[in-house]
Amino acid sequence: MLQSGQIVFGQMGTVHFGTAAPERLAQQAARVDAERVFLMVSGTLNRETGEIIDVDGGQWVN
Repeated sequence: MLQSGQIVFGQMGTVHFGTAAPERLAQQAARVDAERVFLMVSGTLNRETGEIIDVDGGQWVN
């Protein structure tokens, strides 16, 4: 069965590099006093790097 829907991407305001994803995510969440974050990542980033696994194993995912 085909699904239908829409994904609207917001404007990308900032790109961070040179810092591990879990560390930078923690910094950004603390900056805006967020208790939870939502990550939308590409399949390649999810499957072929350890970055999402590192974030998923951290304190930010319930």
